[in-house]
Formats: sequence, structure tokens, C-alpha cells
Amino acid sequence: MDNKKYDGWANYATWRVNLEIIDEYINYVVYEDKDPSWAEMSKSDLADVLEEYADDVITNFGGTSDDFNSETGFVISYARAFLNDVDWYELAEHAQNTIKEAKEYEEQNK
Repeated sequence: MDNKKYDGWANYATWRVNLEIIDEYINYVVYEDKDPSWAEMSKSDLADVLEEYADDVITNFGGTSDDFNSETGFVISYARAFLNDVDWYELAEHAQNTIKEAKEYEEQNK
């Protein structure tokens, strides 16, 4: 996979996973669930949370990844290979910046 920057992100995989999976999850946690634990996590730990969430979305979309004889397992294995190119640390930083911006907005509009 070509690891050149893509639309301001580390690479195409990072941009695409953020666009289609992670950004909505970040917005839910920050604006609706208001889970304060993300703000306190290290970027590394938050990156792991985001990676696990994306893998869960991929896996639960169409069956189990252990069944590589089926069409579904084959597709999941390719999706997971794509996820290996994602810069999870960059997405964690994006999530923490979103939290910071939300807090600043909330404080300004009290």
C-alpha cells in the first residue's frame, strides 16, 4: 500500500477509515456519550481502543474472520489487511483534539 499523505492524513487507509468508521464513533463518544475517559487516556491506549472498534465493525459486519473458507471470512481478511495500514496514533490524536475543541466550545457557551 502506498503510504503517501492523503487529504491531510497519514495515508489513504487512515483517511478512509476515519471517514467511514471512526469519525462518527468519535462524535458519538464526545458529543452524546460524553465519556471523559478518552481525554485521560494516552494516545497509545486510545489508538488501541479505536483500532479494536474498527476491527469490531469489520468483523461483525459479515460473520467471523476465522472462517476463511467462506466468502465472508475472505473479505474480512482483506479488510483487516487494509486496517494494518491505518495510522491509529493519528486517529487518537484527532479524537483528543475533538474532545479539546468540544470542551472549549462548551466553556465559551455557558
